[in-house]
Amino acid sequence: MQLTGEETPDRPSAHLLLAVSRRHIGYAEEMFERLKIQPDILQSEYLALYNYLGFELDTEAQNGGGRPKATVLLDMGACGANLVIHSPRYLWAKYLGVGGHTFSRALVREFHLTLEQAEQWKRSPSGVDRWSRWESTLGTVFETFSKEFNSALGAFSRDHPGEKIERILVVGGGVQTQGLLRYLRTGR
Repeated sequence: MQLTGEETPDRPSAHLLLAVSRRHIGYAEEMFERLKIQPDILQSEYLALYNYLGFELDTEAQNGGGRPKATVLLDMGACGANLVIHSPRYLWAKYLGVGGHTFSRALVREFHLTLEQAEQWKRSPSGVDRWSRWESTLGTVFETFSKEFNSALGAFSRDHPGEKIERILVVGGGVQTQGLLRYLRTGR
């Protein structure tokens, strides 16, 4: 959801960007009703990410950076990841079922930790006493996520054979998992 307003001397402009899954839209609508706020725009996560990416790419192109043919935005959330591919001609999106909590739950199971301890270990594993076991535990989830991610990119390539992906941007709290970006880049 995005709220915008006309700026006038007695009413300054206000902007709010809120990403909500479909099942939570009802809760968000109730909240806005209670606050007596009328949303101007309600759009899906994929479309919001696509529009954001398009705005950023347009700004970059206007500043002399050129516009890439296709850019991937991977938004790594707690429960899953949204993969959005933006190109001048396409919007392509896929939900990936591995998110930040998937890594945390794997650590909880393997090391019998609390969720809070697992969250800390996945971001900063300096306190881990059995490093190889930690690597093995998260490595399994990294592999699952990497296969899902690469499968999605392969599906896009099959759907749009002439479209070249030039850049991948990764955002979201789940990205803070130690070693995830390295694994996506190198496969190890």
